[in-house]
Amino acid sequence: MLHTNEKLPRATRPRRGKHRKKTAFRVIPLLLFVLTLTFLSIPAAVQPSSAGRVDSGMRQQYLALVSSQRQPLKKLEALSTAPKSGKPVRFEMDYKPLPTPTPTPASTPTPAPPAPSGGGSSTFTAGAPVKVFHGPRGRGRVAITFDDGYHSSAITKILDVLGAKNVHTTFFPTGQALGQNHALWQRAVAEGHEIGNHTMTHPRLDKLDAAGIRSELQGMENQLQKALGGSAPALRFMRPPYGCGGFKESETILSVSGQMNYSGVIMWSVDPNDCKTKTAPARLQHILERVKDGDIILLHTIDMDAEILSSLIDQLRAKGLEPGGIDWLFS
Repeated sequence: MLHTNEKLPRATRPRRGKHRKKTAFRVIPLLLFVLTLTFLSIPAAVQPSSAGRVDSGMRQQYLALVSSQRQPLKKLEALSTAPKSGKPVRFEMDYKPLPTPTPTPASTPTPAPPAPSGGGSSTFTAGAPVKVFHGPRGRGRVAITFDDGYHSSAITKILDVLGAKNVHTTFFPTGQALGQNHALWQRAVAEGHEIGNHTMTHPRLDKLDAAGIRSELQGMENQLQKALGGSAPALRFMRPPYGCGGFKESETILSVSGQMNYSGVIMWSVDPNDCKTKTAPARLQHILERVKDGDIILLHTIDMDAEILSSLIDQLRAKGLEPGGIDWLFS
């Protein structure tokens, strides 16, 4: 018989270590599963308390931290209401706070030059000229304008057609052209047509300084006074030759025009494309294919434009567009 204080042979001893390992392998996964279920149930169990111990904002910070920052959490104790005792459980989180974003200052857009958005005499103000390329849309009106003022025979035909069609227009003659036939310009004004300033010698205004621009505008005004016998009306509009200084770099032109009490720098939205339309039918077709309500049509006091004028007026009216001058377009 074996005494209790005698040691068993190694081969007959109980294998306690192996038994413990098997038990641990069974228990550890079960504990992990229970802890996982408990942790997942925490957010749903979080309830706000009247004492302010439960803060849903903290939960949101935690979730945001985990999803975006993925910073390691050193301590986490869930805040939930125990199912039986009803006692709240506090939780703490150690994490790096999200950096406060530095607001990017909003860029201030550069204001566009003023342009008319509708009709009415308030569009233009003496001494504060605006640059326009077209008039108000949706009113069934277009403007026909004539530049330069040379070729007395063409001007005579133009005035005859305008009178027969009961249309008034705006002429932009140069000072040099005004000196050629005073009687013709007296007729144009007497028949209700408007005169605008197209400078004295037709230079590129974008190549001149403020003093040069002023000299050109003033020279034309002086010639108009002579042509009309000293009774010329105050001019409201000017048009830069070639459009130079009107499409860009127009600040000096606007400034000088304002100092001289002008109301508008008048550009255009439809031109006959002088370089390509070498015949009257091609010229007329080019304009009619492009013109729309509110447009400003650019023509010149030449024989070809005098030739197409009657058909142009008729076909504009057939399109539901009534032609007139600049003042009428914006009135």
